Amino acid sequence: MLGLNLTESLGSRLKKERKRLGMTQVDFGKKIGVNRLAVLRNELGERCPDANYLLACQEIGVDVFYVLNGVKNVRLEFSKMEYSIRALLEILRDLDGEVDVKTLTAAVIQFYNTAPSLSSDQEQLNRANSQFATTLKSESKQ
Repeated sequence: MLGLNLTESLGSRLKKERKRLGMTQVDFGKKIGVNRLAVLRNELGERCPDANYLLACQEIGVDVFYVLNGVKNVRLEFSKMEYSIRALLEILRDLDGEVDVKTLTAAVIQFYNTAPSLSSDQEQLNRANSQFATTLKSESKQ
């Protein structure tokens, strides 16, 4: 079955993606050109999103491949990774090399998975960077 996730609904995955992007239903709807009720109905499974809805979602950073089949898209966005690497280098300078490879890898993966899409504002990236720094510093002390 090509690894499809059939235990989770398309609507619940849409909701997870919206929350991952840090948006309310109202904000999400405004970004993709629909009202909150349309977002709600798609998330509850009362409606099935059409191609235009999904294309609009993809444009704001939704992983549509995941929404449709339940499998996370592992394609790396170079700019987002570059941002995380720059943040990582700054943090490592502060820690004077007290971080092991396993901790470093876990922190980079967490940052990449929680950082907002490239279409998001700088404030959201800064919050993700701050969370990344906190995680890395706390893990390195253990």
